[in-house]
Amino acid sequence: TGLHVTAGLIDEHSHLAIDGGVNEGTHPVTSEVRIADVLDPNDVGMWRALAGGTTTMQLLHGSANPIGGQAAVVKLRWGGTADELPLQGAPPSIKFALGENVKQSNWDNPGPRYPKTRMGVEARMRDAFLAAQAYRDEQRAFAALPAAEQNRRVPPRRDLQLEALVEILDGKRIIHCHSY
Repeated sequence: TGLHVTAGLIDEHSHLAIDGGVNEGTHPVTSEVRIADVLDPNDVGMWRALAGGTTTMQLLHGSANPIGGQAAVVKLRWGGTADELPLQGAPPSIKFALGENVKQSNWDNPGPRYPKTRMGVEARMRDAFLAAQAYRDEQRAFAALPAAEQNRRVPPRRDLQLEALVEILDGKRIIHCHSY
């Protein structure tokens, strides 16, 4: 018959269909930002990917941060809305990076930025996870209080940056780490 069936391709690392850039390079830890918030269903690159056989993509934050933003897995659909793109049931993940981009050594940014060394990258990651552990402990301690005691106290402050890191500590969010 001259016909054949090919399984849809999955692109594990893409920056298509992201509106406004993929790097929040102003801070070394940006785990609170979400690619799902800036999906562009009208990116012509998505149509081209579909035409080439790609059906699913993981859209990752850029490599400007040791701890970057939350990724989005999308099922490519041309002509829909941004809300229709995320693949339901996909495990949550986040982008981490090591190497030259994180240190900003290959960018035209002469201003001060931490970290500047691989030691600094490691230290920043360690500090972030220590803060996430303390945040998790504080949240759990408050939740363990009797309801009457909770009503008498101010609840711990919510921190979206640390919540994403707690999900990693609890095995609920996957890390995609670029190392070079």
